[in-house]
Amino acid sequence: MARGIRGHLRVGFVGSSLYRGVPQALEAFQAQHPQVRVDMLELNSAEQLQELQQARLDLGLVHSLQPPEGIRSLLLMEEPFMVCLPQAHPFAQHESIDLADLKDQRLILFSAQVSPIYHQRIYQMCQTSGFAPEIRHEVRHWLSVLSLVSLGQGVAIVPAALQRVEMPRVVFKPLQGEQPVSELLAIWRSTPHSPLVDSLLQCLQAAISRLVS
Repeated sequence: MARGIRGHLRVGFVGSSLYRGVPQALEAFQAQHPQVRVDMLELNSAEQLQELQQARLDLGLVHSLQPPEGIRSLLLMEEPFMVCLPQAHPFAQHESIDLADLKDQRLILFSAQVSPIYHQRIYQMCQTSGFAPEIRHEVRHWLSVLSLVSLGQGVAIVPAALQRVEMPRVVFKPLQGEQPVSELLAIWRSTPHSPLVDSLLQCLQAAISRLVS
């Protein structure tokens, strides 16, 4: 595609995608297509799907979902969930954490209204481990999750990508046993075909490949 092409892309994203190679992909895309305007809009996965179906987005970056007819999807990344703990927490010395050991811990979690898929996933993981989580703090942004953990206000179950934030006074520990993974998918409309969407998808795949290699 010629560097002089003009255009406009509207891209939705979930907050965790900012730690999964998306900024690097956008930088590469803009270098290839300096005349293309890219607008970013932070929305949860369900909101992105709705905006995409109503042609108000061109591409969405979402958590795991089953795309309906007319929507294509591409798995960009999957990685484990980890336990995020205050540095002074007794469990911070463990090599790994049994999820069942968190049953008496205060959990920091996204609210169901802000991120229903993530909220449900974590709640189901806890129930599978034999307990209903004690949710003390419900937040809207990943930095709020990490900040509250760093202040000793509780623990959190987060995608491994959050380690890249390098928040002081927190530690990340893997979960024991087989657990669900955190996924990042790209979704877009099947028609009409968009060469700009294709180009951005290529940039996303390349950036994520470099990030995890």
